[in-house]
Amino acid sequence: MTNARRIGALLLAATALLAGCTRVGGVAEAGDPVEGYDKRGSAARKVPSPGGELVSLLNPEPTGQLLCGALSAADWSTVLGGPVQSRWSQRGGCLIEGGHLTVYAALSWQQPCKTLANPQQVDVAGRAATAVSTNSGGEVLCVPFNHFGEQELDRQKFGNSEDAVPKGTLHLTATPGNNPPKAARQVLHELAGRLLGELTKPGPAAPVPGEKGALPFTPFPPPADGAVVDLPHPQRAAALCTAATDEMFQTILGAPVRERQLTYGGDCTISGGEPFKGGAHTVWIQILSTKLDGGLYNGAEITVAGRPAKVGSVLSGTGVLLRDKMDNLLAVRLMALGDNRTDEARRGLEKALAEQIVPKLLGSV
Repeated sequence: MTNARRIGALLLAATALLAGCTRVGGVAEAGDPVEGYDKRGSAARKVPSPGGELVSLLNPEPTGQLLCGALSAADWSTVLGGPVQSRWSQRGGCLIEGGHLTVYAALSWQQPCKTLANPQQVDVAGRAATAVSTNSGGEVLCVPFNHFGEQELDRQKFGNSEDAVPKGTLHLTATPGNNPPKAARQVLHELAGRLLGELTKPGPAAPVPGEKGALPFTPFPPPADGAVVDLPHPQRAAALCTAATDEMFQTILGAPVRERQLTYGGDCTISGGEPFKGGAHTVWIQILSTKLDGGLYNGAEITVAGRPAKVGSVLSGTGVLLRDKMDNLLAVRLMALGDNRTDEARRGLEKALAEQIVPKLLGSV
């Protein structure tokens, strides 16, 4: 792809997402920082920054919520130079339309501006940043806000999952419409200054990943009401592993827990049993930023602990919608070695485990 085409793709990606959506009016007047989201994204909720480097370790959907909710509706209107018509969170980012501009804000683990044509070094709120202007009047702005954004990261170090790699660069694009009241570059600089205040709050450092992104297990009681979905990766993985107790594993799978391990991407793996001696089991417990009716789960519709759920494949396991209108699923996947259970029987064990894990994540037990 040429540099010109790459720039166009970045700027047009946000605009394309607007096609066919229903605009939500009256957002600026409402003054509510979580009103005005389009139905195509997750229902709005306020996701606070965990502070420090942990803000770089949120799942995609909570990251989008954090960015969308960082400014009130009135502040969004001030920055864009006109009333906000639509604003919603999607996978990893926040899309806003107002003031004859379409703006997309996201966090990136890469340094996207440096691959574009004619990058310019600029200062944003005292930080070195990179800006790119296009012939059509659009703008791209990339601002590293912690040490993860100031270096080239090796995704293998974090387990080779893109979602696991810490995202330390604020990535903004602006696509102007007809006669915007404010220049696109001015809008992005103002927006970056405001968002950096949310992204650079004091807090803990991120843990150092072990081999292939593994982290040691330390118990972490899961917060109530499904708030586990908004935890940074290390805390989320620990909370999921804490919710799945030794007694639960022994009762349902008939084998004692041998090891708990956390991944840098926020997953919990629990291993038990012995190979070829009654079967060795590894259970993966994850929070996925995806929809229940998406491609991962196209099997039978079921209910788990009173929540909507679906059966997936051997690779995706059983998915449970923890809270309504939220694109975050609890996924429980069982892999077994040395037993003769059918796939259907294994899906039944996944469901039995999820039946006991879900109430712990919702705070109902």
